[in-house]
Amino acid sequence: MPAKLALALAAAAGPRARIAVVPGDHVSIFGVRDREAEALFGARVGPACMPASGAVR
Repeated sequence: MPAKLALALAAAAGPRARIAVVPGDHVSIFGVRDREAEALFGARVGPACMPASGAVR
């Protein structure tokens, strides 16, 4: 997603939104911040929505 659109989406989502703009394209940044994002997402939605143990990452 282009940073310009991501910033607009975060602004529309309000104060609970978090955004991190990482330089590069979707291929070159693959895996760079995945664990951080997964931990944040997991804390928000709970274990029922997280991948089963042993899932391929």
